[in-house]
Amino acid sequence: MGLQNAFGKLYAKETYGPTTMMTGNVTQASLDLGSLLKNGFKDAEVLLSFKKQFITLIGFLVGCFLGAVAGKFFGLGTLILPGAAMIICYLYHRKS
Repeated sequence: MGLQNAFGKLYAKETYGPTTMMTGNVTQASLDLGSLLKNGFKDAEVLLSFKKQFITLIGFLVGCFLGAVAGKFFGLGTLILPGAAMIICYLYHRKS
C-alpha cells in the first residue's frame, strides 16, 4: 500500500486519480453521475471527470478480484510481482 501511495504522489499527472482513497473516488463518481443525469450528459467537463473515475473504480475492482483469486491459490507470495513491477516503473521513470 505504501508503494502504491508513493506512486500516486510521485506521478500524479500520469494517473487518473488517487487509488488509495477509494471512498473519495466513489463519492466523486456518484456526484458526477448525478450531475450528468440531471443535465442530460451535456457537460463535457463532468463527463470527462466521470470517465476518469469510472476507469479508476473498474481497475480497482478488477485488481481486488484478481488479487483475491491469486491470494487464494498462491498465498502472500503474489505480492512480490506487483511490488517489483512498481519498483521497476519507478526506476525507469526516474531516469527519464
